[in-house]
Amino acid sequence: ANAATTGFSGAVALSSGTTTAGSSGVLSIGSGDAAGGTGGAISLSVGGGNSGAGGSVQVTAGDTSANSKAGGAVTITAGAGTSGTAGTGGAVSVAGGSGNAGDGGAVQFSSGSSTSSDSGAFTLFTPTGGSGGTSGNMVFSTGHAQSGTAGSITLSSGKGVSGQGGDITLSVGDGNSLAGGDVTITAGKTTAASVTGGSVAITGGAATATSNTVGGPVSLTGGVGRDLTGGAISLLSGVGTDTTSGTISLTTADSGAGGASGAIDLTTGKGSGGASGAVNVVTGVSTSGAGGDIVLSVGTGSTNPGGAVSIIAGETTSGVGGELQSVSGVGTTTSGAVFVRSANSPASGALVFSSGTATGGASGAVTISSGQGIGGVSGTVTVQAGQTNDAGSAGSVLLYGGLSTGGTGGQAVLQSGQGKSSGASGATYVRTSNSAASGTSGALTLESGTAVSTSGSVSLLVGKSTSGAAGNLL
Repeated sequence: ANAATTGFSGAVALSSGTTTAGSSGVLSIGSGDAAGGTGGAISLSVGGGNSGAGGSVQVTAGDTSANSKAGGAVTITAGAGTSGTAGTGGAVSVAGGSGNAGDGGAVQFSSGSSTSSDSGAFTLFTPTGGSGGTSGNMVFSTGHAQSGTAGSITLSSGKGVSGQGGDITLSVGDGNSLAGGDVTITAGKTTAASVTGGSVAITGGAATATSNTVGGPVSLTGGVGRDLTGGAISLLSGVGTDTTSGTISLTTADSGAGGASGAIDLTTGKGSGGASGAVNVVTGVSTSGAGGDIVLSVGTGSTNPGGAVSIIAGETTSGVGGELQSVSGVGTTTSGAVFVRSANSPASGALVFSSGTATGGASGAVTISSGQGIGGVSGTVTVQAGQTNDAGSAGSVLLYGGLSTGGTGGQAVLQSGQGKSSGASGATYVRTSNSAASGTSGALTLESGTAVSTSGSVSLLVGKSTSGAAGNLL
């Protein structure tokens, strides 16, 4: 009954009786079936109040002390839609209470705890779709924020006190029609000025023990392709619609006090039925400026020697090894220069051009040549030792034929260029430079080498002429 002005209304208790030797009675609350209308609803509702917290609704299944038996289950199931014409099952909605000046009520789902075994599993899933439909979607979404930051979504497994933390797996189901399902991770967009869009961070797990620990790796792997190619991996920075696109950085972290920083490997896989994949390092085209530079640089070190840069063409087990080409860029007026030099230093390093050793034939030739002049003069080839500023002699230029351990040594030939058609061949000058104002010019010596038997001859000859006078020897 209703209470008086200062009392409480009476309590209502629905309960089956207790028993000492069997199961207690079942308590059923239900509305009747309707043959020509809707079945009656059942409403459990707590009355409103104006003092203290609102009244609770609690549904608790029964405990059991029986061995190897589970406690009672709580099942909430919406009504079935059994009509063959667009019959839809009823929805189940669980919502926290609204708040006026304070926060809305929280919704918490928790599996059961255990004092000596595993806690209960927590499973959210949509059932398998019927013969003519798909399985239902699953949406995890926080609400919009009218003033402030929208709520975050956190997926986190628990700590392992005497084992590892739980795995987190994001996996798309298999299909047998159309392309495989995608996994898309997109950070938040912002329309605010002078701030950046949200970032996406993937970090391997830390290993914090003091000995024999390795941090967790991060792996990006394209999908397996059986009949055609495997899936590609693309790293693409963000577009700057009005300014510069984003940078892509591949960097290993700084090492600890007793180690080296990690290596970066760019490697294509083996080719079982064809060529292995190429590695292309190419900067983009610029429509209103210079193309981007490519820089290969070794970091500064504190020990001797410094780190090396090695560029090695491919080896083959049958045929000719791969070429190594260094080509400057094409220009509408002049192509770019190519510089090969050692760095400035108290004593600069040597520069060596050498072909490899041949184990079953002739070693490779070394050719230093300027390009053809199709519409002008071809370029000059200059071989010159460096200048010296001290009182000693400047560096020499030495031309040697090859050494032979069982035959004749290689020749050393200085020959001018041929002039085809009606042109004359080029002159050859062998001379010492002019001296300074108070010095002497260098001597010029033509000498054959010392021999145990007969030393070589020295010949000065003018060439033959087939249709004119032979040249003079002065």
